[in-house]
Amino acid sequence: MKRSSITHLLIILFATAIAGAVPFLFLEDLSKNFGPVSELQTNVAAAINTAVAQTDKIIHAPAPLINNQPSTDGSNLTTTGILKWTNTHRQEQGVLPLKLNVTLNQAATAKLEDMFANQYFEHISPEGLGPDHWVDQSGYEYISIGENLALGSYDGDQDLVAAWMNSPGHRENILNQSFQEIGIAAKKGIYQGAETWLAVQVFAKPLSSCPQVDQTLHTKIEQNKTQLASWDEQILELQVTMEQNRPKGRSNQEEIDYYNSLVKQYNELAKNYNTLTDQTKKLVEQYNAQVAAFNSCAEQ
Repeated sequence: MKRSSITHLLIILFATAIAGAVPFLFLEDLSKNFGPVSELQTNVAAAINTAVAQTDKIIHAPAPLINNQPSTDGSNLTTTGILKWTNTHRQEQGVLPLKLNVTLNQAATAKLEDMFANQYFEHISPEGLGPDHWVDQSGYEYISIGENLALGSYDGDQDLVAAWMNSPGHRENILNQSFQEIGIAAKKGIYQGAETWLAVQVFAKPLSSCPQVDQTLHTKIEQNKTQLASWDEQILELQVTMEQNRPKGRSNQEEIDYYNSLVKQYNELAKNYNTLTDQTKKLVEQYNAQVAAFNSCAEQ
C-alpha cells in the first residue's frame, strides 16, 4: 500500500471505531460488535528529521610568504620569539593572546619537516596533504585552523612576524579573534640546494571551546527511527489484513472475534508507535538545540 493512501484508510478505521459504539442491527447480540480502532500518527518521518548538518571544519591558508632578501644580522628564529611578537600584535589590536599548544607544535613541526623532506613550499603537499592532515594526525580536535608559512632569511622573530603582518591573509590569521591556541615551528635547512629558514604557524579554535553535541542522542534517534520504520511496515500489513477480514453481512462470531483480535493487535501497535514517536520528537528537539548552539559558536 502506498504511503499516500494511509491517511484515507485511517479515517475509515477511525469511523469504524465510532460506529462500533452502538449495536449493529444484523448482529444477534452486543458481543458481536466490532472493536474500536486507534488513531495512528502519520508522516512521522518528516517530524523527526534531525539537524545533522554540522559545521564544516574551516581552514584559513593564505599564500605562503617568501623573503628572497638576505638576512642582515643572521639572527635565528625561535618559537618563543615568534609567539611573543604574534601576541604583541594581537594585544595592540585588543585581541586576546594565543596559548602555545604542545600538540599544535607537533603538527607545525611535522609540516615543516615534510616540506624540507619533499622540497615543496605550499599549504598542500605533493601528495595532496593539506594543513588539516598534520593537525588531524596529531590528534588535536578543532573547529577551525589557520596556517601561516614563511621561507627565507629574516632579521629575527620580530622581523618575521612583521612580514606576516604586512601580508593581508597572514595578518588576518594572526589577528583572528576566534583562534585561541597556536603551534609554531622554525628551522634552518636545505631547500632547493640553498640553506634557508622555514617557519610554520598553526592557529586553532579548539573543539572544546564550543558546547558539545551529545552524540548518544543522535544514536538513540536513529535507533528509534529504525524501530518506527519496522512498526510502520507491520501496521500497513495489518491494515490490509483488517480490511480483508472486516465482517460483512451476517458474519459469524468466529469471524468477528478474529477481526477484533486484529483490531487489538493494531491498537497495541499504534499505541507503541505513537508513544515512541512522541519520545523521538523530544529527543530530536533536544539534539537540534545542541547542534544549533554548537554551530552558532563555531561560526563566531
